[in-house]
Amino acid sequence: MNYANHRSVAWVFATEAEAKPFVEALALTKQCAKPFGFYSDGADLDEAKHILVISGMGALNASMAAAWLAGMSERSCVWINFGIGGTADKAVGALCLIHSVSGPLLERTFYPTIIIKSKWSRAGLESQAQPSDAYNELVFDMEASGFVCAAQRFVSKEYVHVIKVISDNAKQPLAGFNKDDCYALIKPHVADVVAFAAAVGRLGKGDLVDAVDVLAPMLDLPFRASHSQKRIVGELVYKLILAERWDASSNADLVAQTDARKAIADLQVLVNSIAPNFSVPS
Repeated sequence: MNYANHRSVAWVFATEAEAKPFVEALALTKQCAKPFGFYSDGADLDEAKHILVISGMGALNASMAAAWLAGMSERSCVWINFGIGGTADKAVGALCLIHSVSGPLLERTFYPTIIIKSKWSRAGLESQAQPSDAYNELVFDMEASGFVCAAQRFVSKEYVHVIKVISDNAKQPLAGFNKDDCYALIKPHVADVVAFAAAVGRLGKGDLVDAVDVLAPMLDLPFRASHSQKRIVGELVYKLILAERWDASSNADLVAQTDARKAIADLQVLVNSIAPNFSVPS
Protein backbone atom coordinates (compact mmCIF):
# COMPACT_ATOMS: atom_id res chain seq x y z
CA MET A 1 0.00 0.00 0.00
CA ASN A 2 1.25 3.49 -0.85
CA TYR A 3 1.22 5.63 2.28
CA ALA A 4 2.36 8.84 0.62
CA ASN A 5 -1.09 10.38 1.07
CA HIS A 6 -1.90 8.77 4.41
CA ARG A 7 -1.53 9.87 7.98
CA SER A 8 0.48 7.47 10.08
CA VAL A 9 -1.49 5.27 12.48
CA ALA A 10 -1.01 5.30 16.25
CA TRP A 11 -2.23 2.06 17.82
CA VAL A 12 -2.98 1.67 21.54
CA PHE A 13 -3.44 -1.82 22.99
CA ALA A 14 -3.87 -2.90 26.59
CA THR A 15 -1.89 -6.15 26.39
CA GLU A 16 0.82 -7.89 24.39
CA ALA A 17 -1.63 -10.66 23.51
CA GLU A 18 -4.03 -8.20 21.85
CA ALA A 19 -1.22 -6.42 20.01
CA LYS A 20 0.67 -9.49 18.78
CA PRO A 21 -1.37 -10.16 15.59
CA PHE A 22 -0.89 -6.52 14.52
CA VAL A 23 2.81 -6.49 15.38
CA GLU A 24 3.27 -9.55 13.17
CA ALA A 25 1.08 -8.40 10.28
CA LEU A 26 2.64 -4.92 10.13
CA ALA A 27 6.19 -6.23 10.66
CA LEU A 28 6.74 -3.91 13.62
CA THR A 29 9.95 -3.88 15.64
CA LYS A 30 10.12 -3.35 19.38
CA GLN A 31 11.84 -0.04 20.09
CA CYS A 32 11.66 -0.03 23.89
CA ALA A 33 10.02 -1.81 26.83
CA LYS A 34 9.72 1.07 29.31
CA PRO A 35 7.85 3.12 30.28
CA PHE A 36 5.59 1.27 27.82
CA GLY A 37 6.10 -1.43 25.25
CA PHE A 38 6.64 0.51 22.04
CA TYR A 39 6.78 -0.79 18.45
CA SER A 40 7.13 0.85 15.05
CA ASP A 41 7.88 -0.06 11.45
CA GLY A 42 10.97 2.13 11.40
CA ALA A 43 13.50 3.65 13.76
CA ASP A 44 12.86 7.11 12.28
CA LEU A 45 9.50 7.92 13.84
CA ASP A 46 8.91 10.85 11.51
CA GLU A 47 8.86 8.34 8.64
CA ALA A 48 7.05 5.49 10.41
CA LYS A 49 3.69 4.44 8.98
CA HIS A 50 2.62 2.63 12.16
CA ILE A 51 3.51 3.26 15.79
CA LEU A 52 2.10 1.06 18.53
CA VAL A 53 2.10 1.19 22.32
CA ILE A 54 1.04 -1.37 24.92
CA SER A 55 -0.44 0.51 27.82
CA GLY A 56 -1.29 -2.12 30.38
CA MET A 57 -4.81 -2.48 31.72
CA GLY A 58 -6.98 0.37 32.90
CA ALA A 59 -8.10 3.80 31.72
CA LEU A 60 -5.30 5.71 33.43
CA ASN A 61 -2.62 3.53 31.83
CA ALA A 62 -4.26 3.90 28.42
CA SER A 63 -4.41 7.68 28.79
CA MET A 64 -0.77 7.95 29.87
CA ALA A 65 0.41 5.62 27.11
CA ALA A 66 -1.48 7.54 24.42
CA ALA A 67 -0.05 10.85 25.65
CA TRP A 68 3.43 9.33 25.76
CA LEU A 69 3.02 7.97 22.23
CA ALA A 70 1.91 11.38 20.97
CA GLY A 71 5.09 12.84 22.38
CA MET A 72 7.21 10.30 20.52
CA SER A 73 6.22 11.61 17.10
CA GLU A 74 5.35 15.09 15.89
CA ARG A 75 3.26 13.72 13.02
CA SER A 76 -0.52 13.96 13.03
CA CYS A 77 -1.90 10.43 13.33
CA VAL A 78 -5.00 8.34 13.08
CA TRP A 79 -5.58 7.00 16.60
CA ILE A 80 -6.97 3.48 17.03
CA ASN A 81 -7.68 1.66 20.28
CA PHE A 82 -8.24 -2.00 19.51
CA GLY A 83 -8.85 -4.84 21.93
CA ILE A 84 -11.30 -7.30 23.39
CA GLY A 85 -14.57 -6.45 25.09
CA GLY A 86 -17.64 -8.11 26.54
CA THR A 87 -21.33 -7.47 25.96
CA ALA A 88 -24.68 -9.18 26.49
CA ASP A 89 -25.70 -10.68 23.18
CA LYS A 90 -23.23 -9.99 20.38
CA ALA A 91 -21.47 -13.08 19.06
CA VAL A 92 -17.99 -13.90 20.30
CA GLY A 93 -15.57 -12.92 17.54
CA ALA A 94 -17.73 -10.12 16.14
CA LEU A 95 -16.16 -6.72 15.55
CA CYS A 96 -17.80 -3.58 16.92
CA LEU A 97 -17.05 -0.05 15.79
CA ILE A 98 -17.72 2.02 18.89
CA HIS A 99 -20.00 5.05 18.46
CA SER A 100 -19.90 6.31 22.06
CA VAL A 101 -17.44 5.97 24.93
CA SER A 102 -18.05 6.68 28.61
CA GLY A 103 -16.19 5.81 31.77
CA PRO A 104 -13.26 6.86 33.98
CA LEU A 105 -11.38 10.10 33.11
CA LEU A 106 -14.13 11.37 30.80
CA GLU A 107 -16.23 14.30 31.97
CA ARG A 108 -18.82 13.55 29.30
CA THR A 109 -19.55 10.81 26.78
CA PHE A 110 -17.23 10.89 23.76
CA TYR A 111 -18.83 10.42 20.34
CA PRO A 112 -16.36 9.54 17.56
CA THR A 113 -17.10 11.07 14.17
CA ILE A 114 -17.64 7.95 12.05
CA ILE A 115 -17.71 8.65 8.32
CA ILE A 116 -16.06 5.54 6.87
CA LYS A 117 -18.19 2.62 5.75
CA SER A 118 -17.62 -0.69 7.48
CA LYS A 119 -19.46 -3.99 7.68
CA TRP A 120 -19.09 -4.09 11.46
CA SER A 121 -21.91 -3.50 13.88
CA ARG A 122 -21.83 -0.34 15.98
CA ALA A 123 -22.20 -0.16 19.73
CA GLY A 124 -21.78 2.10 22.71
CA LEU A 125 -18.98 1.30 25.15
CA GLU A 126 -18.48 1.83 28.86
CA SER A 127 -15.02 1.48 30.35
CA GLN A 128 -15.00 0.00 33.83
CA ALA A 129 -12.47 0.05 36.64
CA GLN A 130 -12.57 -3.73 37.11
CA PRO A 131 -13.46 -6.75 34.94
CA SER A 132 -17.18 -7.45 35.08
CA ASP A 133 -19.68 -10.08 34.00
CA ALA A 134 -22.70 -7.80 34.52
CA TYR A 135 -23.49 -7.90 30.80
CA ASN A 136 -25.81 -5.40 29.12
CA GLU A 137 -26.29 -3.86 25.68
CA LEU A 138 -23.07 -1.84 25.94
CA VAL A 139 -19.64 -3.23 25.15
CA PHE A 140 -17.39 -2.92 28.17
CA ASP A 141 -13.63 -2.78 28.53
CA MET A 142 -11.19 -1.05 30.88
CA GLU A 143 -9.17 1.26 28.61
CA ALA A 144 -11.17 3.09 25.91
CA SER A 145 -12.27 6.04 28.04
CA GLY A 146 -8.68 6.81 29.00
CA PHE A 147 -7.56 6.40 25.40
CA VAL A 148 -10.07 8.87 23.97
CA CYS A 149 -9.49 11.29 26.86
CA ALA A 150 -5.89 11.65 25.67
CA ALA A 151 -6.16 11.09 21.91
CA GLN A 152 -8.83 13.74 21.32
CA ARG A 153 -6.37 16.37 22.55
CA PHE A 154 -4.05 15.75 19.61
CA VAL A 155 -6.40 15.37 16.62
CA SER A 156 -10.02 16.08 15.75
CA LYS A 157 -12.66 13.44 16.43
CA GLU A 158 -12.82 11.87 12.97
CA TYR A 159 -9.29 10.56 13.56
CA VAL A 160 -9.99 8.86 16.91
CA HIS A 161 -11.62 5.43 16.84
CA VAL A 162 -12.25 2.52 19.17
CA ILE A 163 -12.77 -0.96 17.72
CA LYS A 164 -13.48 -4.00 19.88
CA VAL A 165 -13.71 -7.70 19.14
CA ILE A 166 -16.23 -9.46 21.35
CA SER A 167 -14.47 -11.93 23.63
CA ASP A 168 -17.33 -12.86 25.94
CA ASN A 169 -21.07 -12.51 26.38
CA ALA A 170 -23.84 -13.70 28.67
CA LYS A 171 -23.79 -17.20 27.16
CA GLN A 172 -20.00 -17.46 26.81
CA PRO A 173 -18.28 -15.79 29.78
CA LEU A 174 -14.55 -15.12 29.83
CA ALA A 175 -13.60 -17.96 32.20
CA GLY A 176 -10.62 -19.89 30.84
CA PHE A 177 -9.84 -17.30 28.14
CA ASN A 178 -6.07 -17.24 27.51
CA LYS A 179 -3.44 -15.62 25.28
CA ASP A 180 -3.86 -18.21 22.55
CA ASP A 181 -7.62 -17.62 22.52
CA CYS A 182 -7.01 -13.89 22.27
CA TYR A 183 -4.63 -14.30 19.33
CA ALA A 184 -7.03 -16.60 17.47
CA LEU A 185 -9.92 -14.20 18.04
CA ILE A 186 -8.10 -11.12 16.76
CA LYS A 187 -5.91 -12.39 13.90
CA PRO A 188 -8.70 -12.86 11.30
CA HIS A 189 -9.68 -9.18 11.65
CA VAL A 190 -6.27 -7.54 11.33
CA ALA A 191 -6.38 -6.84 7.59
CA ASP A 192 -9.83 -5.24 7.76
CA VAL A 193 -8.92 -3.07 10.75
CA VAL A 194 -5.68 -1.89 9.11
CA ALA A 195 -7.63 -1.06 5.94
CA PHE A 196 -10.15 0.93 7.99
CA ALA A 197 -7.33 2.89 9.64
CA ALA A 198 -5.80 3.62 6.23
CA ALA A 199 -9.16 4.88 4.93
CA VAL A 200 -9.49 7.22 7.90
CA GLY A 201 -5.93 8.38 7.28
CA ARG A 202 -6.79 9.47 3.75
CA LEU A 203 -9.34 11.98 5.02
CA GLY A 204 -8.02 15.50 5.10
CA LYS A 205 -4.83 14.85 3.15
CA GLY A 206 -4.13 17.38 0.43
CA ASP A 207 -6.62 20.03 -0.60
CA LEU A 208 -10.41 19.94 -0.39
CA VAL A 209 -10.84 18.36 -3.82
CA ASP A 210 -8.53 15.46 -2.92
CA ALA A 211 -10.30 14.95 0.40
CA VAL A 212 -13.75 14.89 -1.18
CA ASP A 213 -12.55 12.38 -3.79
CA VAL A 214 -11.78 10.05 -0.88
CA LEU A 215 -14.73 10.91 1.35
CA ALA A 216 -17.62 10.92 -1.13
CA PRO A 217 -17.53 7.20 -2.06
CA MET A 218 -17.20 6.24 1.61
CA LEU A 219 -20.31 8.00 2.87
CA ASP A 220 -22.95 5.44 3.75
CA LEU A 221 -25.87 7.24 2.09
CA PRO A 222 -29.29 5.60 2.53
CA PHE A 223 -30.79 7.32 -0.53
CA ARG A 224 -30.14 7.15 -4.26
CA ALA A 225 -27.69 9.84 -5.36
CA SER A 226 -25.80 10.65 -8.54
CA HIS A 227 -22.02 10.87 -8.59
CA SER A 228 -22.17 14.68 -8.52
CA GLN A 229 -24.66 14.65 -5.64
CA LYS A 230 -22.38 12.34 -3.66
CA ARG A 231 -19.50 14.77 -4.23
CA ILE A 232 -21.61 17.69 -3.02
CA VAL A 233 -22.64 15.77 0.10
CA GLY A 234 -19.00 14.79 0.63
CA GLU A 235 -17.79 18.39 0.36
CA LEU A 236 -20.43 19.68 2.76
CA VAL A 237 -19.73 16.95 5.31
CA TYR A 238 -16.00 17.58 5.02
CA LYS A 239 -16.45 21.29 5.73
CA LEU A 240 -18.55 20.45 8.79
CA ILE A 241 -15.82 18.08 9.95
CA LEU A 242 -13.19 20.81 9.58
CA ALA A 243 -15.41 23.15 11.61
CA GLU A 244 -15.86 20.41 14.26
CA ARG A 245 -19.61 20.50 13.70
CA TRP A 246 -20.03 16.89 12.54
CA ASP A 247 -20.95 14.40 15.25
CA ALA A 248 -23.07 11.32 15.90
CA SER A 249 -26.27 13.39 15.81
CA SER A 250 -25.35 14.96 12.46
CA ASN A 251 -24.56 11.56 11.01
CA ALA A 252 -27.88 10.17 12.29
CA ASP A 253 -29.74 13.03 10.60
CA LEU A 254 -28.01 12.26 7.29
CA VAL A 255 -28.75 8.54 7.55
CA ALA A 256 -32.43 9.36 8.20
CA GLN A 257 -32.73 11.28 4.91
CA THR A 258 -34.65 9.75 2.01
CA ASP A 259 -33.91 12.25 -0.76
CA ALA A 260 -30.56 13.49 -2.07
CA ARG A 261 -31.73 17.05 -2.80
CA LYS A 262 -33.26 17.43 0.66
CA ALA A 263 -30.10 16.05 2.27
CA ILE A 264 -27.94 18.53 0.35
CA ALA A 265 -30.22 21.44 1.25
CA ASP A 266 -30.17 20.56 4.96
CA LEU A 267 -26.39 20.16 4.96
CA GLN A 268 -25.98 23.51 3.20
CA VAL A 269 -28.05 25.17 5.94
CA LEU A 270 -25.65 23.75 8.54
CA VAL A 271 -22.60 24.90 6.60
CA ASN A 272 -24.07 28.37 6.07
CA SER A 273 -24.69 28.69 9.81
CA ILE A 274 -20.93 28.36 10.31
CA ALA A 275 -19.69 30.47 7.41
CA PRO A 276 -22.17 31.99 4.95
CA ASN A 277 -19.57 32.06 2.15
CA PHE A 278 -19.30 28.24 2.23
CA SER A 279 -21.50 27.42 -0.76
CA VAL A 280 -21.49 24.45 -3.10
CA PRO A 281 -22.90 24.75 -6.63
CA SER A 282 -25.88 22.48 -7.27
